[in-house]
Amino acid sequence: HTYLASLPDESIGGLVAIQLVEHLEPSYLLRLLDTAARKTRPGAPIVVETINPACWLAFFSSYIRDFTHVRPVHAETLQYLLRASGFERVEIRYSAPVPADVLSSSEPHALALTRAAHVVNANAIVLNNLMFTHLDYAAIGYRS
Repeated sequence: HTYLASLPDESIGGLVAIQLVEHLEPSYLLRLLDTAARKTRPGAPIVVETINPACWLAFFSSYIRDFTHVRPVHAETLQYLLRASGFERVEIRYSAPVPADVLSSSEPHALALTRAAHVVNANAIVLNNLMFTHLDYAAIGYRS
């Protein structure tokens, strides 16, 4: 942040931060994004890539293993923060989908993950049927 702040306003043609924001305190992240907006030229891109905490596999297998992580940043939160700092046309692009072989491996951790995925999926169906089913119903009978 100190180096970035020392540069002239609107002097940078773009910025990239890979696997960084999850290591920053919120107040520092806000200052960094505000400074980035001042230091980039109009129309310059900023790319901020981080672990997707909405993906449980990424969160539990990668995020929490690194004790230098300060806090996860949800995609919509980061999108909002970039917009609030002055960036426009902010879009989210997801990358690194869960590899298919993760759920087909015979490794013990993969088998446990596969079983958990099946349970979660089955429960999601039950919850969807309870929460997002039909709004009305009619009872229809015929006289005998």
